[in-house]
Amino acid sequence: MKILNSEKLKICDRITCEKQNIQIKDLINRASLSFTEQLISTDIDLSSKTFIFCGPGNNGADGIAIAKLLYARYCDVELILLPSEYKSNNSESFKFYLDNPTDSNPFPVHIIKKISQLKEFEYPGLVIDAILGTGISRKAEGIFSEVIEWINNSGAEVVSVDIPSGISADNLLFGPAVNANLTITFQLPKFTFFIPKYAQKIGKWIVVDIGCDTEFIQNEPVIYNWIDQHLVKEHLKTRDRFSHKGTFGHSYIISGSHGKVGATILCSKAALRIGSGLVTIHAPECAYEILQMTVPEAMVDTDHHKYYLSEVKIPTKCNAIAIGPGMGTQHHTQRMLDEIFCSGIDTPMVIDADGLNLMSLHPSIKVNLPKQTIITPHTKEFERLFGTTNDFSEQLDLQRKKSMELDIFIILTGGFTTITCPKGNVYFNTNGNPGMATGGSGDVLTGMLVGLLAQGYTQLEACIIGVFLHGLAGDLAVQNGQSFESLIASDLIEFIGMAFRKIRTS
Repeated sequence: MKILNSEKLKICDRITCEKQNIQIKDLINRASLSFTEQLISTDIDLSSKTFIFCGPGNNGADGIAIAKLLYARYCDVELILLPSEYKSNNSESFKFYLDNPTDSNPFPVHIIKKISQLKEFEYPGLVIDAILGTGISRKAEGIFSEVIEWINNSGAEVVSVDIPSGISADNLLFGPAVNANLTITFQLPKFTFFIPKYAQKIGKWIVVDIGCDTEFIQNEPVIYNWIDQHLVKEHLKTRDRFSHKGTFGHSYIISGSHGKVGATILCSKAALRIGSGLVTIHAPECAYEILQMTVPEAMVDTDHHKYYLSEVKIPTKCNAIAIGPGMGTQHHTQRMLDEIFCSGIDTPMVIDADGLNLMSLHPSIKVNLPKQTIITPHTKEFERLFGTTNDFSEQLDLQRKKSMELDIFIILTGGFTTITCPKGNVYFNTNGNPGMATGGSGDVLTGMLVGLLAQGYTQLEACIIGVFLHGLAGDLAVQNGQSFESLIASDLIEFIGMAFRKIRTS
């Protein structure tokens, strides 16, 4: 799903109105109805008193329309309007409602100009925040800032309309912002939803369709995208009844060292479970017996060294290569990695774990990193490879720069996993859970990626499908008995099949 900035969102609204021959007030009514239906479908208690705070823009007009819809459903609502002291700053839609504040509104309507007025009211059970929308360019001040603070201190459950007030759709603003429990956003997610600084303020967020012009959205070029179930489903291949194991590719996994064979087992099992037709593991001699017993579906090609990897002859018929899990950083292993990179190999490749550690320890290796390779660092590995940054924005800029500069795909794993592409595109993945912060989780992702590449998925498709299925498998494991504390990497492999089924049947 694309992520449009605030300016393009305004254009989208205008074009929608022109093409559908409606006015902006009609689009506001449509958005408010979608918001209300979504709100009612949640487990939020609508039986308590609800204050709906409305600012002077179209976001405030949304709030007024929502108040009417909720009242029609017998909710106890009070409308609190915060018009601008300069009437020219009030949107046409807001002025329309403000000029007729009691028309068809048999519920209380208050116009607030001083924070002291709010002290006269009892605290509500629910607040609907429609004060400031996506287009703000500076921090909230004056009465808006004071009301935001009042809401945050009210103890009420808070639902924001489109975006929590005080947060821009596009940029970091260092000012007060509403702490929402839930944000119901219109048509598309906003860029700032993916900034860790704002995660707690935005709370859980849900996208609702308000019927904006799909042609405009489809044709509009963007940098940022959100991976959802529909995007993944679009890219999944179907299997022909008369296919055979060779149809689904041969994954070659270069992995393991003494004491770290578990990483190899996880990686190779994930490659098989994601659908790779064949898997061969290149591992040190000490790993041979344990691999044959624990991953009987895979073939094992042993290094001549007993405890670590020192050389490899990659089969010409393999379709994708994974390098790194549990590999160690021995001198001979470093030399082997350098030789692979300098060989001119053009087989799709995933580099993780000790493959990344060797590149950070020996930067000369990184220079020869094959084009279009996928690397999967966590934050510390990324910093060792490319340097430290001060905040999320700087980190994302550096990640994009390195993807374009080195012509590689970077999957930066974390609370929200971020994929950057050689052309500068960015994809955010938001599923998964804290239980996945456990040893071996990254090895499973590497196996899933190499297995997808082996089946003929492009690097971008493998990244999108791999990270989403990885996170979804973690979520399904928790939904089916595990907790954040008990989740282990093997559970992710167990739920890959269920994740596939969930996507295909959605």
